[in-house]
Amino acid sequence: METYHNNILYNKFFIFVSIAIVSMQIVSVLNLYQKFYINNDFIDYLCMIVSIFFAYIAADFMSGAVHMYMDNNTNYKSIAGPFIAAFHMHHRNMKYKTRHPLMIYVIESGSKFWLVVYLGMVIFLQYQLSLVVFINIFLVAFGVFSSFAEVSHYWCHNAHNKNSIIKKLQKFKILLPKKHHLIHHTQDNVNYAFLNGVTDPILNILAKKFYKGYKNSSDRHAANYKGPQTNNR
Repeated sequence: METYHNNILYNKFFIFVSIAIVSMQIVSVLNLYQKFYINNDFIDYLCMIVSIFFAYIAADFMSGAVHMYMDNNTNYKSIAGPFIAAFHMHHRNMKYKTRHPLMIYVIESGSKFWLVVYLGMVIFLQYQLSLVVFINIFLVAFGVFSSFAEVSHYWCHNAHNKNSIIKKLQKFKILLPKKHHLIHHTQDNVNYAFLNGVTDPILNILAKKFYKGYKNSSDRHAANYKGPQTNNR
């Protein structure tokens, strides 16, 4: 836990990962724009909507799968150790430092270190292959939604009753509903998804099969930590 809060190299690396991910997302979006708008390539808007929909579902599942792995992992001395600790600290202090959603998008993207590899592959494929519209939009949207999942999760913990639009989106499960995600913190080994929780039924089956839960492992590590108790990157 001390590594997450006090290690200067980790904090600098975290910022570097955040900047790298957001920069690569911008490049992938610009490549997509150039391909289908500047070059006047044909685009089927129904196909675009379907691609974005499936990317949203896939990002929800991926956010939950990574969350599941982190919550049930106590290997703090590994390369991903500080990232694991960050997930565990959230179980101790669930409310985040209040920030603008764009800042949350950028800052919390740093925890998605796997996106650096993913986005690098997407950009490579965009330059090297003539991707069909469905695949290109899906790949780009998945990368963006994977970061936006952190914003949805942030609103799940920090949004107030006066945030009526956010509340409506949570009600219709476009964003992660508070009541749905609260179960993750009050029970054990359930509801890991970050984006809107629609894939949690599948994730819960996988969690039950592969993990025993975090209440008697990572949660105890967080409870024994005596340092700062705030989630502020």
